[in-house]
Amino acid sequence: MLEPSILWKLTSKDNPNSSYLLGTIHIQTRFAFAGLATFKELIDRCDAYAGESNLDDLAQAQLEGQFDPAYAQRYQQILSDNQWRHLDRFIRKEIPQIYDMWTFFHPMLLMSQIESALMGTDEPQSLDLTIWEYAKGQGKQMLAIEPASMQHDIFKDIDLETSFRSVRSAISSLPRLRKKYQKLSGYYQNQDIQSLYLRTKKQLGKMKHTMLYDRNVFMAEQIALLIRQNPTFIGIGVGHLPGQKGVLRLLKHKGIRLEAVRW
Repeated sequence: MLEPSILWKLTSKDNPNSSYLLGTIHIQTRFAFAGLATFKELIDRCDAYAGESNLDDLAQAQLEGQFDPAYAQRYQQILSDNQWRHLDRFIRKEIPQIYDMWTFFHPMLLMSQIESALMGTDEPQSLDLTIWEYAKGQGKQMLAIEPASMQHDIFKDIDLETSFRSVRSAISSLPRLRKKYQKLSGYYQNQDIQSLYLRTKKQLGKMKHTMLYDRNVFMAEQIALLIRQNPTFIGIGVGHLPGQKGVLRLLKHKGIRLEAVRW
């Protein structure tokens, strides 16, 4: 059983310098930033920062299939008039920054925005974006674990109709979902990565192979390569870390020494 930690020190026989792997989360709640001072200190020790994807290249998202005006018609078809009004009000109040464009969002991207809002928005931006921008400001070499082409393929493999139905289901049960996602926030606060993983796996259902397992293999290969070259601070979604098919176990099998870092 893994120690309850979202932050791990990685050591390779080929590189005496330590690298670090952080399980990030795309939320804006204050508690998620409790370790920010530690994260910044460790980023300063490294030569490079590697995020799950390139958070600067927002225009690339259009090429990855995350935005499309054609989605608006499908939202109108699948949502009742009442559901549409309810969703529209929710976004205007809770996620005003996307209000003028949410109908263009891929339903899975929209769901991630809804989930983030339900967890709370104490901070001006998410944890993953905050540490990305800090590393860039410190002049670190900025890298992406997954290339844009892979992100594009991931979205191509997602069943659109299932994703649209997920949005419809969410709108009908927002109070219940708020409690559920606040519980997930508590797991992150307690660094309970195993519970986060089990919830993520359950939520993804049939998509867990595409969204989780297949990506874990690729991420572990890229991380092992990076840390053998330079001391690197790596931030990937926390759900990718644990499990029998998780990145941490895959790295261990590649001869990488793992050590939980607590603060």
